[in-house]
Amino acid sequence: MKKDPFLYIAAFIMDTTFSLVGLSVPLLALHLGASYKDLGSLGAIGAFTYTLSCLITGRLSDQIGYRYSLTVSSFVVGILFLFYTTVTKISEIFILFPATFVFLSGFFPPLQAWLGQNTNPKFLMRTLGFFNCSWSLGVLIGSALGGHLYEIHHNFVFFYAQV
Repeated sequence: MKKDPFLYIAAFIMDTTFSLVGLSVPLLALHLGASYKDLGSLGAIGAFTYTLSCLITGRLSDQIGYRYSLTVSSFVVGILFLFYTTVTKISEIFILFPATFVFLSGFFPPLQAWLGQNTNPKFLMRTLGFFNCSWSLGVLIGSALGGHLYEIHHNFVFFYAQV
């Protein structure tokens, strides 16, 4: 399989599953009694963790290879998604959510770097356009499905994200 279509598909799948989970984690936190302040803090901590982690995982993926970084990151994120099914306290979400973002930082920056690697500058704009459409569609579909799946059962989303 050519590199570009593989990376479009990988971005689509990861953004779909993370959008499912990203919607469901605050709902789960509310279910466990989180306040609105807790939700804001959770989002801020996730974003902060991701930002700092990207500084490390970007360089690390250059050393270990993009494919290896994507594989390990996807595997660990999948395991972390399963841990959400065992959460009984909000404090556990405050551990899992930033951990999820640490490993997501080992996915998206390497994916984007790999996408640009050896891409003919003449086709880079088209390549980036397809990439942006693929992850955007993943966010759209994941967000649309997330609420419906969560309504079936709050753990169903986390199991479904494994598929």
